[in-house]
Amino acid sequence: MESDQQVIKDFVVFCKEEYNGNTKEIEVIDEFDSHYESSNAIWWYTRECFIYKMFNSALRTFNGDIIIRLRFFLSDLQKQIETLYKTQISLYQGKTFLAYRGQSLPTTAFDQLMKSNVGIICFNHFLSTNTKRDISLRFAEEALESVDAVGVLFEIIVDCNLPSAPFASIQKFGYTDTEVEILFSMNSFFQINAIRKLDKDHSLYQIQLRTIPDNDEKLCRLQDSIRKQASARTGGNV
Repeated sequence: MESDQQVIKDFVVFCKEEYNGNTKEIEVIDEFDSHYESSNAIWWYTRECFIYKMFNSALRTFNGDIIIRLRFFLSDLQKQIETLYKTQISLYQGKTFLAYRGQSLPTTAFDQLMKSNVGIICFNHFLSTNTKRDISLRFAEEALESVDAVGVLFEIIVDCNLPSAPFASIQKFGYTDTEVEILFSMNSFFQINAIRKLDKDHSLYQIQLRTIPDNDEKLCRLQDSIRKQASARTGGNV
């Protein structure tokens, strides 16, 4: 088994091949090679440079090879979120707060969401949110320019009194500290409370979500079903 350092070195070589000719990104890759540590994974993720672009592209195209190459980074990022969650959760004193995310959603995906009777949604990526509604709403409104898509403002009710998917306030740990950003761990599940249209003249919607307790019966059944499906696809090697 390769050491962590060798895995990172191999990843750097791969990235340089992918970005061959892109001087700006090559410089960032060299910086990553020299300064990356597991404790600054959030900083690199929020920089939105080559590693952020590769990860999100791999999710969109279902590129398993790149996901495998990124496993060390995804693991470090998840662990840092979990560590911050453990140290920060008591600061909320069991209170509830709101987090927002504005984005475009393909019309087909939105239609499926409207027809779904599960009442639970899962994000297969690290979910970046903001505590400022107006900032997230602008992102949702910008999404209206996309073809075959709707603008969606997710409003997430975060109940800090119940154990749920780990999240962290990353204002002091991200590449920039200008926003109050909350980063949720990968594959976080939420209960869908309500969906309503924000603008009668445009395809702009608000979807209200709520964090789900880890021991929620419906969530446990859904997670078990997902694990069984994944196991069936991989011959039991999950």
